[in-house]
Amino acid sequence: MKDDHDTLELLEGFPPEPLAEGSRVSIAGKAYDLKYMLGQGAYGCVYAAAQNCSEDCEEQGRGQLDSGQEKVAVAIKEVRCGAGLGLPDMTRDRLYFELQCLRNIPQSPSPGAPRLLGATCFTNLPGFGHDAAILRFVMTKMPGDPLADSSLRRTKDTALSPSRNALQISVRMLCQMSELFSHVADHLVHRDINGRNILFERPPDISDNNVNMNDKNNVLEQSPCPEQDADTNKSEREIKPPSFCLVDFGSAIDTRTFAESWDKLPPTGEST
Repeated sequence: MKDDHDTLELLEGFPPEPLAEGSRVSIAGKAYDLKYMLGQGAYGCVYAAAQNCSEDCEEQGRGQLDSGQEKVAVAIKEVRCGAGLGLPDMTRDRLYFELQCLRNIPQSPSPGAPRLLGATCFTNLPGFGHDAAILRFVMTKMPGDPLADSSLRRTKDTALSPSRNALQISVRMLCQMSELFSHVADHLVHRDINGRNILFERPPDISDNNVNMNDKNNVLEQSPCPEQDADTNKSEREIKPPSFCLVDFGSAIDTRTFAESWDKLPPTGEST
């Protein structure tokens, strides 16, 4: 059974096979091969995966993919709730709200956050309570690495102070993500924006060892906002600027609930 958005499949009575690198899973009728774990948090884990577009899951079975079959890079997240499966404060409503958050991501060339591609929820699991559930969903895989792992360090040839460097990166990040914030602000509060949940894709010209702030074409010296970029000369715009995106909406809460109870809720949405 699928919901009105045709993105959620409900399966009852049996648990899924565990996620593991190299395994194949079925989500919303499509087959995905898991590559490696992207991260693990208090509520769930996320894997990088590849979708096989040439056949549907039922035709593929669980065999190996042919080398010529087309694959699409995605991210797959699993979250569990209910006694014996998940944390006490994780409920099925919270599972579904994360899906709703991803559905609200703007459909633009640079959405600033993952978009939902499909989901399967396993319920009525043998040996667990009626509230137990395992949700697996597929998202677009966003480029980049966690900002916490992508710091730009000053070199001996750097004329720009570290504080100014950080300021320029921060302004660029806020300008790029402003569309996302303005679009979702009426619907949700993320509550977990940090260096692990912001992905940073650095251009090939920027690395920890070759940042040269004296270069007039340095992307960090360009104006930080897209509107201002339009006024720069072509040579300065030929270098792709850093890009940022926000991930992990598992701690998000709807705006109205947050406004009414923010003083009683854990600030980051995690159990206390």
